[in-house]
Amino acid sequence: MVAVEVKATLRLRDVENFADKVGKLRNTKAGREIIAVVAYVNETRDTDKAIELARANGIKVVKHHGEDDFEELT
Repeated sequence: MVAVEVKATLRLRDVENFADKVGKLRNTKAGREIIAVVAYVNETRDTDKAIELARANGIKVVKHHGEDDFEELT
């Protein structure tokens, strides 16, 4: 199962909220693999902390750079 959230700007609170949702999903779907991904375009001053939190919660982070250019950060 894949859970994806897309944000224009990645903030720490965005990852905190998504991590909570993913945690509930993992509890509900115990025994199933959950691939969690958050994608974003713009950064803010707490984006680095948000990426660290995502890593700690097993969430992949993808940054959109342009037309078809994406970078996986985790």
